[in-house]
Amino acid sequence: MRLAGITGALSPLILTLALLAAVLVAAGAVRAVATRRARRAARLWDCGAGPMSARMEYTATSFAEPLQRVFDNVVAPETDVDVDHHEESRYLVRAVEYRRRVPDRIEQRLYQPLLKTVTAWGVTGRGLATGSAHRYLGYGFYTVCALLLVLVVQR
Repeated sequence: MRLAGITGALSPLILTLALLAAVLVAAGAVRAVATRRARRAARLWDCGAGPMSARMEYTATSFAEPLQRVFDNVVAPETDVDVDHHEESRYLVRAVEYRRRVPDRIEQRLYQPLLKTVTAWGVTGRGLATGSAHRYLGYGFYTVCALLLVLVVQR
């Protein structure tokens, strides 16, 4: 290969061999860096409590509890504890039941009042629509008259 204006020559064979060597060196370097080390078998960290069991795993409640504590004023969870005592003695507990409920504030404060309003409108609308053709013609007549009055006042 001859280059115009440059004194010298470039061999395509040497160029191809150099490029191939560079690709092989780069692939070897990537493989050397990316090889995984041998895994060692070891016991999980168990805080000295013995082997881990399914009871020790995180649950949805354990992930949600910190958020509920932070947003306690906003979420306002309702807690209830029922203690069932033995009949022989009030000091002996038979069972304890703990319930925690997080009410849906959006449903209570937005949807329920909105549904009550829509229901009231529906009851009012039911009284307006009695099935009388004369009443429906009257509604249409009064609506057209009101629209004509609005158009006259706007001009």
